[in-house]
Amino acid sequence: MDLVNFLAPKHVVLVHGEKHKMASLKEKIHSEFGIQCYDPANNETVSIPSTHYVNAEISDTFIRSCLNPNFTFQKRSSVDINNSTTLDKNLMPILQVEDERVSEGVLVVEKGKKAKIVHQDELLLMLEEQKHETLSGTF
Repeated sequence: MDLVNFLAPKHVVLVHGEKHKMASLKEKIHSEFGIQCYDPANNETVSIPSTHYVNAEISDTFIRSCLNPNFTFQKRSSVDINNSTTLDKNLMPILQVEDERVSEGVLVVEKGKKAKIVHQDELLLMLEEQKHETLSGTF
């Protein structure tokens, strides 16, 4: 609570601890400071609204990754009125198609350059190039 008071953030995300204690702390932070507090489950995504906007370029690789569909196909058996699975060979299996397309990019802000959103693989290449430039400049 002292840390939250000292930093005065607009949002707090609790990521470690026992679930019931995190829920209690979340409520205490919200009631005492009026700060939005999140306690997401493992692998849960939290979207935090922002009033800051950055104009950024987008790399071609990132755009191509956004265009690739991420289809998942699930076959299910036909179900009768009583909600039991039927084995009637005349019934067609139900095919469910979902597109769980999620685009994940990395916002890169370099001193003196325009902000850019890149694909995660591009970021690794950029870091390798910087590492190489730094090492070659020290010899």
